[in-house]
Amino acid sequence: MKRNVVCILLIGLIGITGIMNSYCADCGDVNGNETIDIIDALLIARYYVDPEAGLEYPDISDVNNDDKIDILDALLVAQFYVGLISELECGLNPTPETTIVPGTLWISHVSGIQCEVTYYESVEDARDYLEGNGITVLETDVEHFAVVTLCGMLSGIFYKALIYEYDLEKALDLGWN
Repeated sequence: MKRNVVCILLIGLIGITGIMNSYCADCGDVNGNETIDIIDALLIARYYVDPEAGLEYPDISDVNNDDKIDILDALLVAQFYVGLISELECGLNPTPETTIVPGTLWISHVSGIQCEVTYYESVEDARDYLEGNGITVLETDVEHFAVVTLCGMLSGIFYKALIYEYDLEKALDLGWN
């Protein structure tokens, strides 16, 4: 298993004496207990639903390096925990999405909720929907994640679209993130 470690410097002052401690945490160990486990995934999911909840170590919570902490990060940590994937990135290895054409960004949307609703049948349907709402789509992609089969849970398919930054507000209004 490849380890990516992020060190966080904590500085405390007591009187005129400086006390300096450092904490090094593995990418995805968002609670800093030196273990990447399902609790870390749940903490990221909680943060995604309620950002006010905060994260103890946000710098090591964006495990897919897309410059946001969202449900995809929680899914990746869970997959790492059960051994479906072997590494997490945490901004240490830039992905193609973060180095693409200036003025563009990737957005994503889950394909549906198990037993309840299907938002898009295919990535082509997702693209058509965005373009039908005046958003220019430059490229699309599909990510598949292992998920628990359970009514009410997210499906394991996320559609991604590369759009211009100026279309972001429209995409957010349509439920993309």
